[in-house]
Amino acid sequence: MTYIEEPLKVALAVGNALIGVYNFIVISIPQSWRIINMPMSSDVFSSISQGNVKWVRDGEVEHFINAPLGRIALRIKIWPGMKSVDKIKDYRKQFSEGNVKIGGHDGIFYKFKRKYLLIGERNVLAILAYCPITQRTLQIEFIGGEEWVDEVLNTLNESQCHINEGSKN
Repeated sequence: MTYIEEPLKVALAVGNALIGVYNFIVISIPQSWRIINMPMSSDVFSSISQGNVKWVRDGEVEHFINAPLGRIALRIKIWPGMKSVDKIKDYRKQFSEGNVKIGGHDGIFYKFKRKYLLIGERNVLAILAYCPITQRTLQIEFIGGEEWVDEVLNTLNESQCHINEGSKN
């Protein structure tokens, strides 16, 4: 019998006592990974409410992840409505792609290389999915690392991009 480790669920959100909390996603990552918050690394342009929970509908956030095999960057971009993969500039640079489930939704993952001014070229694993409940497109990028970063693909379906019906929120 193979033991499958429960993923670690981390709420990626911004806010304060005056405006409240705006959620990007509750992301599921491998249990051994840790997200390092980067203060002041987010922009929220619009949101959508689902009961008393607010979701970012247009914005982005960046953090770092410490994993057993290295440190990588995490970038999440969210657009209102459905954004076609044809409109994603970096998708044209992809050298590998496949299907993935994220938060119960069908999505795609693709890999490409991106050049950075001071640090050179980095591998990027990008995930793109549309949430029809909150009517927003999510792009999650794991920047850096090697093939070990792919292990996150096995955990993403446990992520949460909306409140499930029957939930008390």
